Amino acid sequence: MEFTEKEIERFGKAKELQEEWVPKRGDWFYKADGLGQGTWLICTIAGNTLWCAGEGMNTPIFKNRLVEFRNPANYTWIPSLENLLEMVIKTETDAQDIGRILVDFKVGEKMTGISEFGSRLKLSLLGILMCKRYGQKWDGKTWKKQSQPEKKPPKSKK
Repeated sequence: MEFTEKEIERFGKAKELQEEWVPKRGDWFYKADGLGQGTWLICTIAGNTLWCAGEGMNTPIFKNRLVEFRNPANYTWIPSLENLLEMVIKTETDAQDIGRILVDFKVGEKMTGISEFGSRLKLSLLGILMCKRYGQKWDGKTWKKQSQPEKKPPKSKK
């Protein structure tokens, strides 16, 4: 599966989300460097070992077999749409927020295909999750804590 650079960057910088990750069969993750660099799908887990299939399987060292990874703390989890929706719903997000992100996609805006739509939807759900659960907002480079909005006094009735 392909992931955009934006997805990898934003999910990777969502440290609180990454710390909550408990690897499961079917999860995707990204390994940034070294042997086995690329995206990987967890096929099975045995103890602390993840047996995965992914981009690096075509290299001669792996010879089209499942690859063993042992330190998930060094990898970037890329949650599926289903994972994200489940987390957003558990965060007691207002249904209007979820509906709003669907409406926010500009009708008629040219997209390169369904994968771009899925990527943008995942990033929008990530934005809601980071805002509602962790009080953070993407500033273009990183997730930043939001300052508490000032509460305006109620208008007095005359």
